[in-house]
Amino acid sequence: MTAVLVLEDGKVFRGEAFGATGETLGEVVFWSVGPGGTPAAAVSWWMNSPGHRAIITNCQFTEAGFSAVRDGAKMTAAGDFGKK
Repeated sequence: MTAVLVLEDGKVFRGEAFGATGETLGEVVFWSVGPGGTPAAAVSWWMNSPGHRAIITNCQFTEAGFSAVRDGAKMTAAGDFGKK
């Protein structure tokens, strides 16, 4: 897996660029069609899914980046996690 993360300072890095492996990278993705597609719904869904929650609460990850994009009634949200 190769993740692209945008850090708080705006820098972009790819996991492979600093030797990260699947153990130091994580990703959660959510998509929805209709009024239920909100960033809050994505977070609620992730936190109620044991696998997604495990990624989000993994203390090995020291960096995170999130995005949410809407196109009409469609919404996609993603969260990428890594360790420098």
